Amino acid sequence: MSEQTVDSVLADLNGDILLVRSEHERARCVAIAREGYGERPGCLAPYADAAIITPHQSVQFRIVRMEPPEFRQCDPAYRNKPYSPHSSLTFCQAGCLVCSLASLAAWAGYDVDPVTFAERIAEAGAFTGGLLQHPSRVTDAFLALRWHHNPAFHSPRHDRDESSFINWRDRPADLHLLRDLLHVHPVVVEVDYRPPTPQVDQHFVLAYEYVPDPSGGLNDDLLVMDPMTGYTSVLTYFNPDWLNDWMERNDVTKVARTLTGARVWTIVFDGYERYF
Repeated sequence: MSEQTVDSVLADLNGDILLVRSEHERARCVAIAREGYGERPGCLAPYADAAIITPHQSVQFRIVRMEPPEFRQCDPAYRNKPYSPHSSLTFCQAGCLVCSLASLAAWAGYDVDPVTFAERIAEAGAFTGGLLQHPSRVTDAFLALRWHHNPAFHSPRHDRDESSFINWRDRPADLHLLRDLLHVHPVVVEVDYRPPTPQVDQHFVLAYEYVPDPSGGLNDDLLVMDPMTGYTSVLTYFNPDWLNDWMERNDVTKVARTLTGARVWTIVFDGYERYF
């Protein structure tokens, strides 16, 4: 579904979830249409910033920033603190996934920082040692973050259905799927922290905006919140030696070559979940 203007939404309240173009710089207005007035007509849902009400529908709006909050894993306030009660690993050593997820939760409206986020998912049983081994337990602590063990997303590039755990280490990233997800919320993605080495040194960042190559070539970009360096390009982790004829022949862009996976927690707004 493409982005629409507010005028077009007013003219076509068809009961679907709509993406609305916002006049706010670098922000989106997410509209959720509901049948009827609801149980409490005239009242905004907790997540909503505005509403449009008709005799048949109530459409409530939430203005969201595209950029998620910046959480650095080596922040002096907690850099030496273990993020799991079952491990001595500290935020600065290995807290990239926790910080990326904390940023996603804060973007979704939760009042958290990496420390309080880690404490809550630890209480829910998400960790085994220093590994976030039970990602669905994140949902137990934060109901708006939904993990999918079973296939929930279709990958057009690879013609397969994906669960929330997506492995792109042995194949190019599916940017059609990623772009569809990013139309709704940021996505935790995996990169190789040291691309020149033969093994994958796993690192997680939070992607929030895809930038295609204007000429249709391989020089695209993906903006991310990197727990190590802050707001940056995912191409920080692109190895120039990868750029070769194989990428040209197979239409593999720089971003598609750089990403090695994704961990997709979808966002549920007031009981409504949307992915494409």
